[in-house]
Amino acid sequence: MSIEDQLNKLKIKLPNAPAPVGSYAAFKKVNNLVFISGQISIDENGKILKGKVGQDLKLEDGESKDFQVRIRYRQPLQNATLYQTKDSLFISFYEAQSSITSGQFAAWYIKDELIGSGVIN
Repeated sequence: MSIEDQLNKLKIKLPNAPAPVGSYAAFKKVNNLVFISGQISIDENGKILKGKVGQDLKLEDGESKDFQVRIRYRQPLQNATLYQTKDSLFISFYEAQSSITSGQFAAWYIKDELIGSGVIN
């Protein structure tokens, strides 16, 4: 079964990708942060989707919060705690992880919603 057939079977309609709105770099590294650019989020009617991360998700210096985290795209989500310090964010997995390498990305989620990501140093 093709991807299109499977999407039709599940009654999933994907919108057409919008044309780029300008020239951009794929990413920009500033100190220990990486800013990633890409498509603007729009709905099926072409309306730009806007939002803001809630204050309850922002970690202040010295705070920690439990999330589900993955290092690899197809890796199942793993339970972990994120710890914010003045200069860095640390991840402590509940169970040992293998082959984590500098330069990989960690992505953290609440349920199936991506909350944040960062480059591993």
